[in-house]
Amino acid sequence: MKTPLKKVVLETALTAYENGLMAGTSGNFSAIDREAGVMVITPSSIPYRELQEDDMSVIDLEGLLISGMKPSSEWQMHLEIYRTSQKTGAIAHTHSPFATAFAVLNEVIPTVLIEMALLGGAIPVAPFAMPGSIELGVAVAETLNKYEVNACLLESHGALAIGTTMEQAYTNAVYLEDVAKIYHYARAVGQPKIVKETAINQMLASMKG
Repeated sequence: MKTPLKKVVLETALTAYENGLMAGTSGNFSAIDREAGVMVITPSSIPYRELQEDDMSVIDLEGLLISGMKPSSEWQMHLEIYRTSQKTGAIAHTHSPFATAFAVLNEVIPTVLIEMALLGGAIPVAPFAMPGSIELGVAVAETLNKYEVNACLLESHGALAIGTTMEQAYTNAVYLEDVAKIYHYARAVGQPKIVKETAINQMLASMKG
């Protein structure tokens, strides 16, 4: 099946890999075409540098493979997020080191930067569920929707960001890793100050306006 999303998803995955947001074949990226009723997602267990555009997995919204290689084992998680969030057009699931370190600690990243309003505020942790399971998809979707955020951590697993476009989802994934890195360094030398909720809300309001 021909769709421009295959190129977009592939290029984003390669960029993320080159920038160290995941290692080996970990992580996965997807985008949805709601009109066509399909999702494009990176395939399972193929080194990123070996991927070609036609390798991208195209599946329908019930999980049936239409074209490309076997989809990432996390396809159910991606579909569940799309089902529960109509605004979401793309997903970036990474194992970026600093963000994943807080996922391993099962620790929320508080609003230590005013710019975290771009992500919706503090970064919550979705409770643990086995990778590749529908339960993981439900846990992540519920966390994103409950806290109205564009990114979250996956307990003992990794990090995830959403966006209306693949570019936005990737940018949010980069911001998430940057926030985690800054918070880590700040804690190493002192006690980080939490941005007041009123300031975050004011920032969010100005962004919507």
